[in-house]
Amino acid sequence: LIMLTSGSTGKPKAICHSLESVVGCARSFGNIAQWSESTRVYHVLPMAYMAGFLNLFLAALLAGSTLVEGPLFSPGSAIDFWRIPLERQVNALVIVPTIAAALCRLTRSRETIDRVGDQVRQVQSTSAPIPIDLRHRFLDTFRIPLQDCYGITELGGPLSLQSRTDAEQMTDWSTPFPELGIRIRSSSTLWIQSPFRMLGYLDGGRLTSPADADGYMDTGDVADFKGGKIRITGRMKDIIIRGGINVFPGRIESVVRRIPAVEDVVVVGKPHAFWGEEIVACIISDTTSKAFEVDVHRHCEQSLSLHERPDRIVFLDSFPRSVIGKIRKEDLKEAID
Repeated sequence: LIMLTSGSTGKPKAICHSLESVVGCARSFGNIAQWSESTRVYHVLPMAYMAGFLNLFLAALLAGSTLVEGPLFSPGSAIDFWRIPLERQVNALVIVPTIAAALCRLTRSRETIDRVGDQVRQVQSTSAPIPIDLRHRFLDTFRIPLQDCYGITELGGPLSLQSRTDAEQMTDWSTPFPELGIRIRSSSTLWIQSPFRMLGYLDGGRLTSPADADGYMDTGDVADFKGGKIRITGRMKDIIIRGGINVFPGRIESVVRRIPAVEDVVVVGKPHAFWGEEIVACIISDTTSKAFEVDVHRHCEQSLSLHERPDRIVFLDSFPRSVIGKIRKEDLKEAID
């Protein structure tokens, strides 16, 4: 299997997997998700990525579950999204945060919402972190928690899945596959040893692997690991170094999202002559006045440390995304002055 990375932080890479690693990871995922012959999974994600191919298609087949195929998700299909799952007795979904947010916004029928809450037992969210406000909105709307699935294509695809209990408690802790070796190294970076690891990056007809001598690979994520569970707190590539201080965009984004008029926000770093990098908050909102911009700055002053506050606020109509909804941060950086 040769699959491309999403390219959300740079140029996509060609990843080569063996049949053994892909099937092994799919079986482990089906086990930790507790899928069985009674599970009926709705499939609306593209097959060109692990989320659609392994998490959904292959894992469901190996678990003996039923796949119910729907149209590839789009803003237009969101309006009538629940018709097929309800008709076909679907009880499990694998979606991404973008889809979850759209369903909260566009599902208006009280009857539909009640039927979804009664019928669907599991909703996994993959490919991107789940904002805390989205966790609350989805649970409040459908009475179902979003269970976070963390994964990396190079290491097989999915690597951990949040239990329903942890998801209901609104935590970011998830349970890794039992086959994995996990280490936290310098700067809290997460290294993982996986029997499902890729054969390597395919470049010019050759395979290259970034794993160390013990088979551990740097995930590029910053994480905590305790009590047998992991929690991803950020990505090394996303860290903004402002005035020599490391700033994690996720913390700023969670604060800005609490502002009612903010529909979505992404925080990135841009080169700056004095600070090294400046903090730019890119916001999607119906309100784009100067007064609202002042309100955002004031809100950040009340909730963030001095070195975390955005230097600039940019209003946009949309964010560049991959086909599975991941924000392409490099493209976003280029799009803003």
